[in-house]
Amino acid sequence: MNNFTTERRHYIEDRLKSGCSCCGASVNLDPISQLCFNCKSKYLSHGSPSVSKPTLEIELDLALIAIRNSCHLKDAEVIFDRWMLSFANPTKTDALRRLCWLHFVEIKNTEGVPVMTFKDVIQQALAVTIYERNEGKIDHKRKQYHYLLGRSVCTVWNKQRRIKQLEPYDKSERRYLQRRPRLFHQAFNDIFLGAGVAKFIARINRTLKI
Repeated sequence: MNNFTTERRHYIEDRLKSGCSCCGASVNLDPISQLCFNCKSKYLSHGSPSVSKPTLEIELDLALIAIRNSCHLKDAEVIFDRWMLSFANPTKTDALRRLCWLHFVEIKNTEGVPVMTFKDVIQQALAVTIYERNEGKIDHKRKQYHYLLGRSVCTVWNKQRRIKQLEPYDKSERRYLQRRPRLFHQAFNDIFLGAGVAKFIARINRTLKI
């Protein structure tokens, strides 16, 4: 056994002996994440093993009111839609681009409109910032705030609208993609920051002083 393999084995053994980094459990432990099965499952779904993602029921309503009272989306929507069509990709080689293709292009709601639009992006991202500003519970150690913002700009929050399946698609794939925290951290960088969503949100906040 070479030194690398030996060191790797000792590293894994030490992490297993330490128990779950969240709840302290010593069974069903993943040595890489150092989380037990239950905590890792929660981490994959919420971006934190200890803090659930918020429902944002109140914040989504406040965000919608803020958008109606402060800005027009049409011009920005044209620019964003053009950007998203160049970013989203139906191939499965890039998980984030594939998820964006599913939500912004392929899967439609009951009105035949893609389940994610620019308005949804702004409303959901603004709702997350309102939640954070009102001192909602967030796991900052795991950078859950970035996770929430990334999730808000590329996926439907809490299934707030029914999805009509116009064309067959793999629902298990969509669920799998949405259980990848790194994907939403990437979305924070590539979409929330890279596509200018952050600047648009800041403009609304300055206008309303919220």
